[in-house]
Amino acid sequence: MAEYEIFHIHNKFKAILISSNSSSQLPLQLSFWKEAGEWKTYNSISEHVLYQFGNNIDNHILANTVDGLKKVA
Repeated sequence: MAEYEIFHIHNKFKAILISSNSSSQLPLQLSFWKEAGEWKTYNSISEHVLYQFGNNIDNHILANTVDGLKKVA
């Protein structure tokens, strides 16, 4: 199990490892961006891991958008 903190920088997102309970070597940081509706990365991670990061980012963006709309209404 690992915990990453995700930051939005320009048109990309960066995930930085903040804690790990895994014995395997995990990347200290990963970069993600969305292209034609699909999440992309230069890092060598599985499609499942890419999907998990992308899903978390999409959920965070959606929650922030909904909160913003609630404040306007």
